[in-house]
Amino acid sequence: MSDGGNTLGYGVVVQYLANPRYWGCGMVVLPEHRRKGVGGRILSHLRDICRENGKIPHPGCWYHNHLSKKTVEGIGCYSKTRLLNIQF
Repeated sequence: MSDGGNTLGYGVVVQYLANPRYWGCGMVVLPEHRRKGVGGRILSHLRDICRENGKIPHPGCWYHNHLSKKTVEGIGCYSKTRLLNIQF
């Protein structure tokens, strides 16, 4: 994604081999453009690309990347790997 010739971040879509109906979506936002909504716009655009191609988008992030998780949830998705939360 760019704005006026300046790169803000990058997005990637990958088809899952185990289930080709799903496409994994991910993004990287350059540090100086973080916390400005760029990541959400990238993921929203990738989600639209998946749906235009008849695929199910599956955005995700590394489990320690809490800001990325917040971005994924901010566009209306959720992390399936974090649905079970057991505390003792």
